[in-house]
Amino acid sequence: MAFGVVVTGKMPYGRVERIGGSCVQTTFSHFWFLPIVPHGSYVHSESGSEVKEVGIGWHLTSILACYARVWGVIWWIVCAIYLFRSEPEFVLGTPVWVDFVLLSGIVVWGWLVAGRVSRRTAAQRRVYAKFAGVPVDVTRYSRAQAQDLREELERVLVEEGRGQRFAYRDGQEPRVAWRQIALHDDVFDPKYLEAALTRARLESRWAPSRDERRAHARAHDRIWHKLANLPRPG
Repeated sequence: MAFGVVVTGKMPYGRVERIGGSCVQTTFSHFWFLPIVPHGSYVHSESGSEVKEVGIGWHLTSILACYARVWGVIWWIVCAIYLFRSEPEFVLGTPVWVDFVLLSGIVVWGWLVAGRVSRRTAAQRRVYAKFAGVPVDVTRYSRAQAQDLREELERVLVEEGRGQRFAYRDGQEPRVAWRQIALHDDVFDPKYLEAALTRARLESRWAPSRDERRAHARAHDRIWHKLANLPRPG
């Protein structure tokens, strides 16, 4: 929105965690396109002509990356001007070269380091996307979002779990024993393991006790190891 020569509005900034056509970004109020106040982060995903956006609350890395990329660069330029003019001090009262070095580190972090995703993490989030719709870290979901995803995962785990012969033979109820079934040596069904991986990641955030959350985190790592080592067709 423009009032005379003043331009204000809201725009996305701080794109991080890029995975294919997906990224995390944060909406900011801006003044002359300079980000001021963050309003919330979300996953923005594009696949062909389809665009999906899923809110994830506040993403600190995205917010800090935005400030580093915009305000960090501005202050770095100002600092460089002071430095080449041989000014003895900067705004904070420290030597100009100290400010210049610190701001250089902040800018480099914002543009080259912030929000980079490892191959392993990207591969895991592509698995989560099969159930969540976007490659999002499902631990960032709100309680309501987590419940909706849990219901979808439970449906898959129950349907696929009933097809595991040993679970039927041993009387294990897939709705309750999904983690034990996923970790069983005889289970190699990719769809079941992918649903269990996503559920374990989700519950590592929302399980009621710390011990249970840790157990889910350990199960997540073990299930991922099984998935990563499944024989590939052909």
